[in-house]
Amino acid sequence: MFTSRPVPGYYVGMDIQTIIKAVLLVEAVTHGIREFAILDAVRYRLTCKSVIASKILSCFECTGAWVSIAVVLYLFFIDYPVLTWLIIVHRAAVVLHILINSLDALRALISNRV
Repeated sequence: MFTSRPVPGYYVGMDIQTIIKAVLLVEAVTHGIREFAILDAVRYRLTCKSVIASKILSCFECTGAWVSIAVVLYLFFIDYPVLTWLIIVHRAAVVLHILINSLDALRALISNRV
């Protein structure tokens, strides 16, 4: 029989859609913070002025951990859907672009045009 009691170890407030959004946002924002060329000057200034920021930004996993905290807070308190999906779609487009470039390079390598 179905009961309304929560399953142990499962947080009731997080549905699967929110979890998927959180994972995609963490990956996209972490990559953006670490790799976007437009943020080079900001990253440089932060790392020069703060030892803690330098250590956080030097490690992909460290950056991801802090971004995940920010994403969870964002999803629970703000969750502006347009911004959320804009970030996710942008990251998906970047991944697709990398995949297409890799396939083009592989095709050129196979056909001996490199």
